Order: sequence, then structure tokens, then C-alpha cells
Amino acid sequence: MKFISISLLSIACLIGTDLLQNFNKSSRLYAQTTSVRGLNADSLLSQLKTDIADSTRAKILNDLAAIYNRKSLFDSSIYFAQESQKVSKKVNNSMLLGRSLQEEAISRSDKGEYRMAEKLYKEAIEEYRFNGGEKGERGIASVYMNYGLLLTNRGEYVKAMEIYFNALKIRDALQDTFGMGGIFNNLGLIYEKLEKYDEALAYYRKAEKIARQFDAQTPLAATLNNIGIICERLQKYHEAIQVYEEALSIKEKTGNKRSIAVTISNLANSFRALNQLDLSLTYDQKAIKIQEEIGDKRSLAISYRAISTTYSMLGQIQKSYFYAQRSREITESIGLREELPKVYLALFDLSSKIGKPDSSNYWIGRYVGIRDSIFNEGMFKRTEELKALYEAEKKELEISALTNQATIAKLEKEQERIIFLGGGLGLGAIILLLGINVRQKKKAALELEKQNALLIKLNEELVKANQVKSNLLAITSHDLKNPLQIILGLAELIHDSKAADESIKKLSSKILSSTDRMYKLILDLLDNAALEQGYIELKQERVNISQLLEEITSTFEAKCTSKNQEMIKEIESGLTLQSDSERLTQVFENLLSNAIKYSPSAKRIWIKAKRSAMPSTNSEAIEIKFIDEGQGFYEHEKDKIFGQFQKLSARPTAGESSSGLGLSIVKQLVERMGGLIESTSAGKDKGAEFTIYFPVNS
Repeated sequence: MKFISISLLSIACLIGTDLLQNFNKSSRLYAQTTSVRGLNADSLLSQLKTDIADSTRAKILNDLAAIYNRKSLFDSSIYFAQESQKVSKKVNNSMLLGRSLQEEAISRSDKGEYRMAEKLYKEAIEEYRFNGGEKGERGIASVYMNYGLLLTNRGEYVKAMEIYFNALKIRDALQDTFGMGGIFNNLGLIYEKLEKYDEALAYYRKAEKIARQFDAQTPLAATLNNIGIICERLQKYHEAIQVYEEALSIKEKTGNKRSIAVTISNLANSFRALNQLDLSLTYDQKAIKIQEEIGDKRSLAISYRAISTTYSMLGQIQKSYFYAQRSREITESIGLREELPKVYLALFDLSSKIGKPDSSNYWIGRYVGIRDSIFNEGMFKRTEELKALYEAEKKELEISALTNQATIAKLEKEQERIIFLGGGLGLGAIILLLGINVRQKKKAALELEKQNALLIKLNEELVKANQVKSNLLAITSHDLKNPLQIILGLAELIHDSKAADESIKKLSSKILSSTDRMYKLILDLLDNAALEQGYIELKQERVNISQLLEEITSTFEAKCTSKNQEMIKEIESGLTLQSDSERLTQVFENLLSNAIKYSPSAKRIWIKAKRSAMPSTNSEAIEIKFIDEGQGFYEHEKDKIFGQFQKLSARPTAGESSSGLGLSIVKQLVERMGGLIESTSAGKDKGAEFTIYFPVNS
């Protein structure tokens, strides 16, 4: 028995050694990650003046890029990153090039240049992948971390989740505990955005534990700041203040001004919630001073609105109005759309308080306008959030399943090792160890089976939830349709009445405009629900396409004239088709309306129709084109063009509304009628072309 005990102890010691090696490995990784923090920019700049190897020069330039990013000097950071790229290419070092691309991407993202940052992140991944090996994998995981943050900031939670879980797999395979802490923190951010505060807090606490374990002050401060935000959301303001103060004390040592200002703003919010307005005002002013100094416009716009709220609560309305206007100016200039409704509503309230009714009416009008325009974006965002929640649960189960599979494989190897080493152990020891091994394998296999069953159940629940969503949209839209028709009719009567004075006509005009937008949105929602559930029936009749296009274009001539646009028609005569004239009209009107809507004034729009051939089969077809000189779209947006509630770069040029469903409905209708639709663009601001092919039926 004594021999058995010694053998088991030896195995236990081996396991303990593995854990210790894992910890030491993570510690080394932390040292690598934080090595830049101990460097001095002046010292590095001095080294650049000396005769050093190009690879060393590239590394120093990367370190400088990181240092200047932390100082919020983003243009300087970008300069050093680009210089490093030149040197890295010269020495053909993919690891250094990958890092320099990543450093530039981080600063581009901090400046709000998301498209450029995304491009750079993808290039960095390719460089790290080309390098390969453990270093390459670490580089890819590092890019995933930052790329995921960019996607989270853009509200693309599903893609961000995918990126983070890929990073988590890499970190886990590399036994990088410290790196996993960063991923936990970022996953917490997504759950926070999804308003799942308990889940967010659980991830933040995991990240906090790892940061404290490695005495990693900067990550700890970031995580504490996030925990404070959750405490605020849960209205635990005293606890939030305590956490923020610890985060601030750490951040003040590192000197990252942008990060310091964020925590100071958060403290101001908590004190304001507790009605400690003097303290709130003090912290508001501190945050604004730093943000003005470093030129952080996004944070500044939010801080100006925050201090406006504090002054309003103190009864200092003129000061409150002044800061609300400053917030508006920045918000509009940088296109911070999610902040605009809050600013306009604040200005409406303040205008009323200072006795400016005309100004008050103006701001409520702006508020209603922007709220309507982002309503559809909100619907899309909520859909994305629900998808993200599902994907998160699914991914966590997949990782758990993978872990169980890995456990089984590890146990099988251990069993082989025990048998191989059997000659050195007593028979009783071998039997005992094999018995433990078998039980562990059975337990892991049972757990894997449970996880797989849960995954199947989640898939079934998602299908059911999607069906409920479609039914709810259809029922709600249908019930809203009739009352809106009545409101629309009454508003038209008021607007056309000779007895109505000018002010009433203006108000009724606003009612007409808003109701019309809502009515069109509801029609789109009904069509979309009907298409998804297969309820749309198509009529079969001989349709004169040439005549139909002439009629449709004539009804849109007034809209073109109002925007000083030129409509050019190149329509062959005698084009006929066996199809549904009502649905064809819906398709053509949508495409022509979009061409007008997304084109600036004084541009041209072409409507072309001719006999042609189907691209795939070369059989006889009718080809219809809608071409404009408008905003076009980026190459990476092409896959989203026909998606539901997609947020693309193009915006209506004259304040027109958009449901975000039009092109999705167009594609579904075209395909239901046996046709094919394609979209092309030479790039942003280079126009767009939509081509439809319908096979000619006898």
C-alpha cells in the first residue's frame, strides 16, 4: 500500500508541475504583453538615431506606436506604425509587419475610422497566419481581441462573439491564462450591451480574478471600470463609486488620459444618480478638461450632455442649454447617431424652460425625425442581440463539448501510459489507476452527451422563437394598418381644409409625413412576414413590361424634378412576360425610388429594358436595369445589400425614410417570380446598378 501511495503522489506531483508551468508560461506572456509599459518614448527615439538592425528598428517603431496610442496621440501612433510597416517589409518579417498593422488598426479604431481599422486587422491576421507556429497563433489571438472590440462598438455582436470564441480556443490551446482574462472582459462587454447584467458581471469577475492573479494593473483598471458600470445599471451607486475609485487610482499611475477621463465621467454619473450634484459637477468638469485637451470628440459630446443635465438639476438652465448646444454641435459633426435623439430631446425640454416655443417645436421635430430614421436600425440591432445571445449560449456549449472530447482523448492517452509503465508499478496500483481512469472517461462521455442534447434543444427553441417573431410582426402590423389609414385620411382632410390656418396646416403636414412613413413600414413588414411564411400568392397574367415601366417612370418624374435629377429611359417596345403585374410594379417602384432617394441632386438615373439571356442557362430572358450616379456601396457591403434591416454606408440624400426591408422584399419577390437580381457598384460615391433577369415564358 505504501508503494501505491508513493505512485499516486508522484502522479499528483506531475499534475502540479503542469499547472505551475502553465502559470509561469502565462506570467511570461504577461511580461511580454506589458513590456512596452516600462519603456520611455524619449529613450526609444534616441535609439532610432543609432546604428541598429532593421528588425530592431521595426520593433522600436511598434513600441512607439503603442506608447503614443496609450497617450491618445493617435496620429503619432499611426505614423510610427506605418514607418514600422516599411521596415518590416524590407526585412521580410511577417511577425513585425503583423504587429505594425495591428498597432495602426487600434489607433484608427480609436479615431472612429472603423472601415480602415477592419481592413488593417484582416491584413495583420494574414501576416500572422503566414508566419505560422505558436508566435503566429498568439498574434492572431491578439488581433481577434481588438477586432472583436471594433465589432462590438459597431453593434455586430454575433460576429464579435464568433471572433472572441475563436480567440478563446487559441488562448486555451496555448495555455495562456492571462490572455483568456482579456477575452472574458470583452465577452462581458457584449453581455452588458445586451443588458444581460448578471452574465456580464460573471465574465468581468473572471477577468478581475485573473488580472489580480498576475498583478496586471492596466487590465485590472479596465475591468473594474466595467464592473462599476454594471453596478450603476443595477442601481448600486455606492458600490459603483467604490469600484470606480479603485480603477481611477490605478489609471492615474499609468497616465492614459483617455481612460482616466472615462472613469471620471462614470463617477460623475454615479454622484448625479445619488443627487450629489456638486460632486457630480466637479467630476464632469474634470472629465471635460481632459477630453478637450486630447481631442476625444465622441466622449466630449457625451460629457457635454451629462454636465448639461447636472446644471439643469441645479436649476442653472442657461448653462444647461449652452452645454446641450455644444453637445449637439459635436454630435452632428461626427455623426454620432445614437446620441442625437437624447440631445434633441434635452434641447426641446430646455427651450420650453427658457421660454422659446418656436425653438422647442423645432427640436421636437428634429427628435421625431431622427427617432424615426433609427427606428429600423434599432429593430435590426435587437434582432442581432437576440442572435448574439443564442450564439453565446451555443458557443459556450460547443467549447464545453470540445473540452470534454479533449478530456476523453487525454484520459485514453493516460490509460496507455499507465499500461506502458505497468512494469514499474504493482498490480494493485495499475488496477486502481485504470479504475479511476475508466470512471473519469464515463463521466466525461456522459457530460458530452448532455451538452450535445442541450445544443439540439437550443436549435429547436431558436426555430420556434423565429416563428413566434414572424407571427407577432404580422399580427401587430396588420392591427396597426387600419387605424393608421384612418389617421392618414383625417390628416389629409385637415391639411386640405380651407378653414385651417397656416400653423394647423404645418402640423397636419408633419402628421401626414410621419403617418405615411409608418404606413409604408407596416406594409413592408406585412409583405416580409407573408414572404417568410409563404403566404404570398402570385397571379399569372400576360404583362407588357415596356408599358408598365413607362407608366411607373412617369409617376416618379415629379420626384426627380424636385431633386433636379435627370431620368433617362432606354426601354425596348413590345417586351411581354407571363407574371404578376402588381408584384412587378412593387419591385420596379422600389428600385426606382431607391435610385432617386440615394442620389444627390443634379444626378442622372437610367431605366433600361431589353431582350437578353439568363446568365446561368443562356435561355431567352428580359433584362431590366436601374442605374444611378448616387452613393453606391463598398465591396464589403455587397453581401448585405439584400439583407433585412441592414445598416449600410448609403443614406437618403434629402431626409427620405427607409424601412430597411425594401431590397430584401424585392429579392424575394423576383426569385418567387422565377427571376434573378444582381447588384454592382464601382465603389463608394460611384453609383449603383441593379439588374433583373426574367425568363420569357410562352
